[in-house]
Amino acid sequence: MRRNRPFRAEIVTRSARVKVSTIEVAVGNGPRYGGGMRMQDAALDDHLLHVYSLRPMRVREMIPVLVRLRRGSYADHDKVDVLAAEWLELRTSRPHWITVDGELRTRTPAQFRVLRAALQVLAPPVETGGEE
Repeated sequence: MRRNRPFRAEIVTRSARVKVSTIEVAVGNGPRYGGGMRMQDAALDDHLLHVYSLRPMRVREMIPVLVRLRRGSYADHDKVDVLAAEWLELRTSRPHWITVDGELRTRTPAQFRVLRAALQVLAPPVETGGEE
């Protein structure tokens, strides 16, 4: 993050259009990403994409923000913008890398959406009952 240069981005959802000055935009579809980082208020079954954008800051300001990102308790921090939606588009004037589930995966402009029931999961039945 220290090497990231600030850029302007626009995050568009069905209900909002947010313009940010940022050093990183992260999009996640569950509570954990990138080696143990946490997306605040995210759940695998909430059918939402969770996004945070880090505002430009000095290197010494990053340490408390990184601690809060690791814990998943960053929503009320003044250097973090937070959004959740089923669908979003990330736009910039020039292409910029985007972190998706903790990995640099794609560049802007990019669209993300939740595909409900896109994966079928088979699991053994859960045993219920008391102790024997």
